[in-house]
Amino acid sequence: MRNPFSPYLISISTKFRTFGKAIKCSSHIAHLNFNLVELFADGQIIYGAYACLPILFAFDRHTGKELFKRDLRLSDIPEINRALEREREIMADTPEKQNKPNQIRLVRMNRGIGVYKGSIYYLGYEKFLLFGPQAEFLGTLKITLNDQDITSYIDCFVILPAGRMFGLATRPENRQPIIFEADL
Repeated sequence: MRNPFSPYLISISTKFRTFGKAIKCSSHIAHLNFNLVELFADGQIIYGAYACLPILFAFDRHTGKELFKRDLRLSDIPEINRALEREREIMADTPEKQNKPNQIRLVRMNRGIGVYKGSIYYLGYEKFLLFGPQAEFLGTLKITLNDQDITSYIDCFVILPAGRMFGLATRPENRQPIIFEADL
């Protein structure tokens, strides 16, 4: 029987380069969870943030050289501290040790990363955290809908070069998913 989609299948072969190293974990399941990253390409720089660890990093796209790697646990940012407190509260796992081998307990540290006009937008545990080009903390940003802060209800987002942010969120009052647009 002929595949009806076969005319639309494309086979592509490409070369790839490596950037940095994965975090060493004590189990395969932990490896998959702790090495999950959000990435954003801005010109010659690839920015990234681990989903379940408060770490920001950047690489030069052409040379593969690491530009910075910031462990936000070492900062004194209140939003990061609250997420770390949540980790302790639920006795979350670490890359080195899992409390129960097949039941990983994690706190999602970020739900996205984007760059606009040299600022890194990091959607943290409950707010957008803004960082400078070398990951120095600049402040916070909130997204409002009808004068209500919906930042903690945002699931994911993307920033376009024109300064528009699009994303998926949940309405706080009725839990209905919405696609939003915001100007930066």
